[in-house]
Amino acid sequence: MQGLQKAENGDGSVIISENLRFLTDTEKTYYPTPEQFALAHEIVDTYDDNEKKGITETYVQGKLICAAVYKEAKELLEVEKQNH
Repeated sequence: MQGLQKAENGDGSVIISENLRFLTDTEKTYYPTPEQFALAHEIVDTYDDNEKKGITETYVQGKLICAAVYKEAKELLEVEKQNH
């Protein structure tokens, strides 16, 4: 990984590239923040627990979690699992 540059986005995520100056947004590598992983855990854990209890609506931090958000959170946790 010699010659790679690292830069933080304003949201705390990190970009790693050989030349940051010439990257377009689609070429940047995205690394979620610890807070994003924590929220994904909270969403998946709460959604799964509610589903086991037969509860059809899941709220996390005051927001209703739909199936699409749950799926996105599960995918994020797969990324975390692969990197550890």
